[in-house]
Amino acid sequence: MQKSLLIFCLIATLRVAGQNFGEFASAIYLNNCGSGQFYNTTGSGANCINPTCGTVFNGTNYGSFNQNSAGFSLKGGEIKTWKNASGNVCSARLNYVVYTTGARPGSPVFTAMNLPFKCGCNGATFTFTDGLGPCSGSDQKWSIESNNINLTTRPPGNYTLEIYYDYSGGNTSSTCDVPLYINNGGNPTNYTATFTIVSSGGTCALLPIELLNFSYDCQSDLEFSWSTASEHDNDYFVLEKSIDAKDWIEVSRIRGKGNSSSKSDYSHSTDLSSVYQYYRLKQVDLNGNFEYFDPVFIECKNQHHILLEIYPNPITENEKLNLIFHIKKRVGIATLNMLDINGRIVLSKIINVENGINKFTLEEHFSRGIYFIQILNESDIFETEKFIVE
Repeated sequence: MQKSLLIFCLIATLRVAGQNFGEFASAIYLNNCGSGQFYNTTGSGANCINPTCGTVFNGTNYGSFNQNSAGFSLKGGEIKTWKNASGNVCSARLNYVVYTTGARPGSPVFTAMNLPFKCGCNGATFTFTDGLGPCSGSDQKWSIESNNINLTTRPPGNYTLEIYYDYSGGNTSSTCDVPLYINNGGNPTNYTATFTIVSSGGTCALLPIELLNFSYDCQSDLEFSWSTASEHDNDYFVLEKSIDAKDWIEVSRIRGKGNSSSKSDYSHSTDLSSVYQYYRLKQVDLNGNFEYFDPVFIECKNQHHILLEIYPNPITENEKLNLIFHIKKRVGIATLNMLDINGRIVLSKIINVENGINKFTLEEHFSRGIYFIQILNESDIFETEKFIVE
């Protein structure tokens, strides 16, 4: 850390002579209308936790939010600390309280939120190991961004969010007996911001859901899981699959929570024998509006080498039959057979199979009934799929 910054830290933390640790930046993390970011409370220049130093918490009016909408929530905070070879930093917390604006309690009861150790300084590059911001020596980050404290559950009215930080350390490398505070000097309050809760008509255009993750795991089945931090008029999810990330097929519909301000977890399992290459999530509102989230590419060790899709299915007597499949290992010449319900071959074609995505169209017309498409080489049946002609 530069000498000028050390001087700033000495002043900001009001530390006594001989103190061997302190802080040089702090910020609160808020979800404001579906957009989460840090709002600075201390720090300057390159050390601001939000690189836009003018994005500050103290004195900000965040606007109006519909009651119980979860449009405004407290997700965490961060403190940057320093210590020298003779000092120690042990823990950090963000403390908060909400009250009606203009009616601050005489002795507010604050709730403490732990800020776990996040990362230290990479002395080789003089940046934090998370890649965000400059550092030196034994600088540290104490941070969390994953909490979800809904601030819109109160009755309609004007509110103040007041915060301060505390952290502990020692003037030796093995002690933790000195508490320090980041509290704006208590003038007479700490850092404060305001917001409004309304019964309807809030200025926040809340996103239908705040998706935290979407992932999969290959076990005996292919297990999908996803979580939302909040939901607003969420009707249901659609899980879709594709072998080329272009043509998508619905796998399942999973009912949403409607409206929720807390974390919600979802899952869906599918048989590994029918795994496709790509899966994506679609979210549908109660009013029918929808949005898609980025697809994931599936890699399971025991996945079939070929994935066959017939479309449309069923077809009419006058429609052409389209085949699309993704093959991983077997390439070269193969045979495509079409069998009727009694196992008789009614059509046989020699096809050239390439590694990757293969597409074929059968121009022939077929009478009504149940049929099977079979793709095989001299010794192995790659895949058999049923289709219906109506």
